[in-house]
Amino acid sequence: MTLFQSALSRARSVLESFIEGFSGTIVCDGYSAYDKLEGVNFANCWAHVRRYWLKADSKNGRIGVKYCDDLYRLERQFKRLSPSKRRKKRQKYSKPIVEEFLHWVETSPFYGKNALAKAN
Repeated sequence: MTLFQSALSRARSVLESFIEGFSGTIVCDGYSAYDKLEGVNFANCWAHVRRYWLKADSKNGRIGVKYCDDLYRLERQFKRLSPSKRRKKRQKYSKPIVEEFLHWVETSPFYGKNALAKAN
């Protein structure tokens, strides 16, 4: 399900009242005020990750953007599929790209794990 809410504040209390009784995964921009809510896992938005790599303006930045663009290309191909078929395609084609990307970031001596934190 996709659900959006608009509020005049980004305060943690706004999110807490909005998700009262919810448990699961929320995709967002990684705003630090939303860290560690019981029963909630956060997944970062690929648009924010890609934006970070665009700002890097280096060879590594171009590599990071390529990973994101590869995922975007696949999503365009999967767009018209049913949710179950899209999930299967993501597991088969997107998951290896994400795993390779994470390995690249975690083993990069220049970026390391901080790169993903900055990408929020």
